[in-house]
Formats: sequence, structure tokens, C-alpha cells
Amino acid sequence: MSTIATPPPTAPGAASTSSQPQPSISPIQSAILRLSTLQYVIGSSPNPSSNNSAILQRLTSAISALETIKSKSGKPLTRLVDDWDSYADLLHPLDPSVRSGREEVWDAKEQATYLLTQYDELKEALRDLTKMETLLEQGKVLDGESNRMLSRAITIEQRQKLQAFQKEVRSQDQRSKTIQQRVLNLVSDWSHYTSTVSQTFTLLDQDLLHLERAVLALERECNPDTE
Repeated sequence: MSTIATPPPTAPGAASTSSQPQPSISPIQSAILRLSTLQYVIGSSPNPSSNNSAILQRLTSAISALETIKSKSGKPLTRLVDDWDSYADLLHPLDPSVRSGREEVWDAKEQATYLLTQYDELKEALRDLTKMETLLEQGKVLDGESNRMLSRAITIEQRQKLQAFQKEVRSQDQRSKTIQQRVLNLVSDWSHYTSTVSQTFTLLDQDLLHLERAVLALERECNPDTE
């Protein structure tokens, strides 16, 4: 039978990490506060030791280096540094001789269970590594000139797309204005046409009225006895 010391650690965010209290501040901020306290204590000592000053200087340099790494790295590394305590179970050295006072022996079932819980992350990591290997083989990464050429190409392509889009927008706007003007012209022409026809009918009505009066006057002149 195999010896089981403790169950395998779970992935970050699983139930095992929830049992650990989350730090209220990041490990780096905690180290900075402790270093400030040490500097105050050592600085206020009546007989400060040169060894202590050297140690403080080394600690300051180490913390400064960590802050530089955080500021220049992406979110994954920043998250790893900030949540170092949460990942403690996964960050122990693999060599049992270096482990701090405990050894774990997993049987095949436990190892399989642990690997299954990490399946999605392992699959994603393998996919990322494959992409990186492909890019390295094609010489598209770690090559400053290629990266600059790719950046310029993307910029030019985006600029061309933007110019084409702006041209299409102007064309559509001009077409819309042309159609609108044609509609306005049609409305204006129709209004002018209806006004002209209305005036023509009015004049025709007046002419008919004058003609009727003239005919009536002629009839009276030709037949005076009818009055």
C-alpha cells in the first residue's frame, strides 16, 4: 500500500486556497513596511552595526528589484508576486531534500486526480508554448527588426482601412445629400406646377365669365324686344 501524507494541492482559486486567510496587503508591501521598521530600529540604535546596514541595503535592493519586475511585467507575473502566499503549496521546490520538513507521497490515483484538476490550465499552457515555439521557429519573435516591420505593417494596414472607411462615409454622405436635394427639387417643382395650374384655372374662369357677359350683351343688342 502506498503512503498518503496529505491530499494533493488544488489549483489557485479552489477550496484549499479558500481555507487560507487572504493577506490584507501584498507581500512586497509587507516587506517594505518591515524594512522601514528595521531601518528605524537600526537607525535609532546608539551603536549601529555596519553589517546591519549592509543587510538593509541588500534587502532594499531586492525589494526594489521586485517592484521593477512588477512594473515592467504583465498581469500574470504581477499576480504571482502579489498573491505569493496563496500559491505557497504550489511553489515548494520539487526536490524532497530541499522541502521544508515534510514529504508527500502520492499514489497513482492521487496524481491522476491532481492532473485532472489541472487539465484546462495544462492544456492552455501547452497551447501557448506551442505558439511560442512556432513563432521562434519562424523568427517572428526576439527579432527587433521583424517586430518593427510587423508593427509598421499593421499600422499602415490600419491606416489604409481607416482611410477607406472615411472615404466610404464621405461617399455615402454625398449620396445622401444628392438624394435629399433631388427630393427638395421635386417638391419645389411640384409646388410650382400646382401653383401654375391653379393660376391658369383662375384666369380661365375669369375669361369664361367675361365671355358669358359679352355673349349676353350681344344677345340683348340683337333682340331688343326680349327685354
